[in-house]
Amino acid sequence: MNPQNREVRNMCLDNGKRILGCLLPNYPMISFHQNSQKLAVGANDGKIYIYDLTSGNLWKNLNAHTNEISALSFDFSGNILVSYSSIEGAVKFWKVLYLLN
Repeated sequence: MNPQNREVRNMCLDNGKRILGCLLPNYPMISFHQNSQKLAVGANDGKIYIYDLTSGNLWKNLNAHTNEISALSFDFSGNILVSYSSIEGAVKFWKVLYLLN
């Protein structure tokens, strides 16, 4: 999804959304909020990477946990991102609304 070529990006967007729909149930450490077009990915190092799919760029990274992320989920509004690390036994809430530019 090349952000410099809007026409190509728009052609790929629908397919990309379908692919995300297949990935998310199988990989709970990924969460996509469709209205804001933000994709959060939990990493093995405990970080959360949030991508802005409207531009195709890394938008934010969070030092969320000290161990791998087991699950991520945006709330319905996209204002809150919840992360969970089963190794730590910790659940954390992130106010994504305040991260938005």
